[in-house]
Amino acid sequence: MFGIPYTRQGWIDAEMAKAAARDPFGHRLHVILGLTWLFLSVGPVTVVEFAVALLWGLGVLRAYIVHRTWRSVGCHPTMWVVLLGALWQMASIAWSPDRAQGWVEVSRSRWIAVMWLNWSILPYRGAMITALVLGFLAANGAQVLNAAGHRLNVGWMVLDRNPDRNPGWWQPVVAGSMLTAALGLHLPAAVMGSGRTRWLAMLGAAVTTAGVLVTGSRGAWLASAALILIVIAVGVVWWFKGWKHRSAAPNGSGWKHRSAVREEPLKSSKARALPGRALLPIALVALAGVVLWLTAGDAIVRRYDNARDEIRRVIDHRDYTTWTGARVLMAKVALRAAAAHPVRGVGAGGYQKWGNDHRKPDEAGYIHVHAHNTYLHIVATTGLVGLGLFLTAMGMGLYGALRGLGARMGTYAAGPGFALLGLLLAGMTDVIQLNVQTVALMYVLMGLNLWPRPAEGRMPAWDRAAWGKPFPR
Repeated sequence: MFGIPYTRQGWIDAEMAKAAARDPFGHRLHVILGLTWLFLSVGPVTVVEFAVALLWGLGVLRAYIVHRTWRSVGCHPTMWVVLLGALWQMASIAWSPDRAQGWVEVSRSRWIAVMWLNWSILPYRGAMITALVLGFLAANGAQVLNAAGHRLNVGWMVLDRNPDRNPGWWQPVVAGSMLTAALGLHLPAAVMGSGRTRWLAMLGAAVTTAGVLVTGSRGAWLASAALILIVIAVGVVWWFKGWKHRSAAPNGSGWKHRSAVREEPLKSSKARALPGRALLPIALVALAGVVLWLTAGDAIVRRYDNARDEIRRVIDHRDYTTWTGARVLMAKVALRAAAAHPVRGVGAGGYQKWGNDHRKPDEAGYIHVHAHNTYLHIVATTGLVGLGLFLTAMGMGLYGALRGLGARMGTYAAGPGFALLGLLLAGMTDVIQLNVQTVALMYVLMGLNLWPRPAEGRMPAWDRAAWGKPFPR
């Protein structure tokens, strides 16, 4: 890529083979610990921080063995853009009115390291995605535990005291963003997949949708709805492309069905049934919604009614003292800051202080340390330069996620790309680059979506030698 030899597919795979052959035990340990980290990376804040420390420790110990593989990720264009964005954010502290808060925001860039540390185990990308899915299902289990604690009045089972919101072990807004990303992991296989994987994905999507709803995070509701519509639209386009190939088949007798394993001819009757099959995940999610409504409908209605009332108070009385009103005020302040300093912004960490210094007399509301919106906060603090770098990096991540998928679009291999898209949609009402769990997940997904990346699929001979026996992916 871009003439850089270290990012060529042959070079990447050759260096991976040499590193695994030199240290078979360390290679096995790295894979096991990497998968464990991915499972724990969607846990509570304390668990996430301690788990990544273990990954750091192993990375340092194995640096002498795997350092040649690091040249590939170090020269990766996506990594350059991500690091350039972090450096620009750090430089903006020089003109920030609140440098202490600026360093807090810059410290979140430490999670870029997980892209680097997970690079050596990317041949196991399928297993890494599975670990991430299982971690999210464990988070759904925490929501069930919290709901049972409230229903049975058992104190040790209650993880969040608000009976109208069930975020599990996260904070409510963070829970909504995280579960929107989790929904993105399931949706491609649920909408475009086939066989047992599709049914499991539909079940996972239904559970995750219910999880999003009970968080009470209204921004996540909108983001998840948008994500579902986007994946369905992609599925229609994907099916349409297959239809063109089918219509070109001799006598229209058959067509190629894109499965996770191979392309196989299917009968025309089965081909005609595929558009109807696309409605199955929608029906399953609707059924889950009915069940959820019967169990938690009152809480969801209260959250909706509160939002409607708060929006009316903002429009009719310019009341910014409510939760929704405060978000409107913070968006106005962010736009005002971006207009005053369009290129460089007010500096990392300077949003709250600049906003309080420049608020209007009739804007009596609380201004938080961030704008509650990823894109407005970035453009307010680091200007159009920072926003451009962020969007470029995320665009490269989305491109890398879908590049080369082909027939695997309807499998969990496409999940990290749509999970990243879900997280970016949730960023309209959350600062995903500042909250610990969301920023950790963002860079986990970016690492999984790097392109080019180590080859995956059947275990190569060097990997079998390192393990001594095949390792399932």
